[in-house]
Amino acid sequence: MKLSNIFEYLAQGELAQHYVATSSCGSIEPENYHKLIPNINMALLELYKRFPVSRKGVLIVVNPIITHYHLREKYAINSALPATNKYIMDSVEEPFKGDILLIEDVVDEIGTVLYLNEDTTQYSIYTPTFDTVTIPAPELGQYLNVGYRAAPEHIPSVGIDPEEYEVLLPPVMLEALLLYVYSKYHSGLDEQIVEGTRVNFAREFEKSVSRIEYGTLINKTSHRNSKFTINGWI
Repeated sequence: MKLSNIFEYLAQGELAQHYVATSSCGSIEPENYHKLIPNINMALLELYKRFPVSRKGVLIVVNPIITHYHLREKYAINSALPATNKYIMDSVEEPFKGDILLIEDVVDEIGTVLYLNEDTTQYSIYTPTFDTVTIPAPELGQYLNVGYRAAPEHIPSVGIDPEEYEVLLPPVMLEALLLYVYSKYHSGLDEQIVEGTRVNFAREFEKSVSRIEYGTLINKTSHRNSKFTINGWI
């Protein structure tokens, strides 16, 4: 979905009565992009937290001297950021961006899904933080693929062309995104009368999310990433 499509819906909807939109052509003025894009980013993040809109895998090579593997950009072999150990196997074409919201599974080289956060076994891998995996018995040279729910790409507020900028958003989530933006936009207005409007939009956002959930429009079950095969690591 193009960012311009989202702007069009915003301008011709609730924001048509506000100065951020040009009523004559039903569009958002470029000088007002920075007033809406932060709210769009927040709306995307909220939806990505609730649904597996984007799921990725990151490949790590295990080292016996390392138990805690922080899945952050500086530990990727193609990152220019300094780090003592580089154990994330990314590529120039697909650099690891540290865009983790939630670690969901860990798979070994032969496709076995390993125990994750299971207190009933001594071989379980743990996630002490949202972007860290702890391997109790690391084996030299072992490759593990960590599947995770990815965060949305951050939309910059300046220097973009909405007609060309692609936003990864399923069409069924457009209504929820617009309602979230409306709510956040009204929360920034000074008039006390808009507080009821903001609350109403927030309530309608939750209803829209419920329709997505219970209408089975989005599959909330994540599937294991097959990055080993696709990217030719093994």
